[in-house]
Amino acid sequence: MGESKARRIDVHHHFLPPAYISAVGEDRLAAATAAGRLSPWSVERSLELMESTGIETSIVSIPSPNYSIGDAGQTASLCRSCNEFAAQIAHDHPGRFGLFASLLLLPAIEMERALKEIEYCLDVLRADGVALRSNYLGKHLGDPFFDPLWEELGRRKCVVHVHPAVPPDTAAMPGISPSTLEYPFDTTRTIVSLLYYGTMQRFPGASVIFSHAGGAIPYLAGRIAAFSDMNPHFRQKGFAGAIPALQSFYYDITESANPCTFRALLELVPMDHLVFGSDIPFAGPRIARTMAELAGLGLEASQLQAINRDNALALFPALVR
Repeated sequence: MGESKARRIDVHHHFLPPAYISAVGEDRLAAATAAGRLSPWSVERSLELMESTGIETSIVSIPSPNYSIGDAGQTASLCRSCNEFAAQIAHDHPGRFGLFASLLLLPAIEMERALKEIEYCLDVLRADGVALRSNYLGKHLGDPFFDPLWEELGRRKCVVHVHPAVPPDTAAMPGISPSTLEYPFDTTRTIVSLLYYGTMQRFPGASVIFSHAGGAIPYLAGRIAAFSDMNPHFRQKGFAGAIPALQSFYYDITESANPCTFRALLELVPMDHLVFGSDIPFAGPRIARTMAELAGLGLEASQLQAINRDNALALFPALVR
């Protein structure tokens, strides 16, 4: 299947509303990137990149560096503004864009607002799912604080995309961007926290996609299973509990189509739980490399079709045309 005919569905595609850049700060957003600069974004630029890489539909989400952006009211206002901005893009370009609703909640003060934002985005804006950070002010997603959130997401059988964010006070290696090491490690932390608390077992129903092949999960799965079996507090533990739990999640292949990462991922995760992600606009020239790596993995045409499109269609049946 040629690249121009792939009709990919991209679940890892960022948009940058001016209000978000203004609230967070361009310098802080740039500091989280591997290149140390903020990639220019516009709807037109996204469409150009989609055309050149065979992406038919992108489900957009805002970037997620974990910075304070003001009090609860300011946070809620910005969150609503970003979600309505993305909904307008989807409305203006039918079939090209979808929306992962953003929840910029802060622990202890924002859960009620977050639940209201879910209701508004799913019922009024008709969002395709919800975007979460791997942590909020250091609380990872298995933390009992998030139980009301997971209960509601499970009740709605929502698709959830989890993007990494650096926990507060994390000492990154000097000169190395958070996206290089801290992002995949924090994705790993939040996945393990879900196993530790048995969150998805207690609140089933949501389909959860983790970014970047799940961080270090493919490599550490066996170690996590073995060590968790010795910890009486783990809810989903051992090879009988942890491994099936990890296999139940979905993983986007953003920055992960290289043979080393992909083969490890495929040893753990069934093919029908892998979905395509581009990391537009931050990927830059790496998009072309991802395309080449994916094509060079020796996968069957049906497997490429599954990753590029079919697995996402199973999660987002409204995209079927």
